[in-house]
Amino acid sequence: MSSGPNDTPKGRVLFVGQSYYHAWYLSRELRKLGWKADVLNWDANSESGLYYHGHDYGLSYAGRHTFRHAMFYARAIGTWDIFHFSNKDGIRFGDTLASHATKLFGEGSEIRLLKRLGKKIVYSNTGCLDGVLQSTFDAWGPEPTCEICPWRSVPTVCSDETNRAWGDLRNSLADYQVTTGGNRADFNDDPRVHEVPEFYCLDS
Repeated sequence: MSSGPNDTPKGRVLFVGQSYYHAWYLSRELRKLGWKADVLNWDANSESGLYYHGHDYGLSYAGRHTFRHAMFYARAIGTWDIFHFSNKDGIRFGDTLASHATKLFGEGSEIRLLKRLGKKIVYSNTGCLDGVLQSTFDAWGPEPTCEICPWRSVPTVCSDETNRAWGDLRNSLADYQVTTGGNRADFNDDPRVHEVPEFYCLDS
């Protein structure tokens, strides 16, 4: 990192989860500007690492992983001020911790605790099924993409019900959201949603 041990960083952000390689390269550029910027990979599928290009921390799902995940979360509270998440259903510190927190305190409770402690929550939009109902997206012409999408008839992936539930939760948790492409309807028609194409591609 560019900041020395006695330097105060300009900001402290943890990218929680992956958005292909976007979080990795943005974090490296933020470091050059004096930020403490790190990436946590909580994907249980190790084969996906090919698409991420790197991470600073990784959550293992072997052995007593629930305890280790909880300890990392506790440490993160005192280490970073901004938590940047990506992907539909991805505002979480991995599946294990989110599952336990949901059973005990309700969905998104580990993120709501961060917010109560003054942390800022940032979120990167996934795409067509993120914040927009399928029926809304399907109504856009002249040739709606939904007509040829294999996920159209898989409600656990994309449907009005699942998209609405995620949109409600996402907007209740995120302080700032980044997107690209002007997909402004339903839950994306919100003052916290901003066009930030630079997040998705940093190479001119």
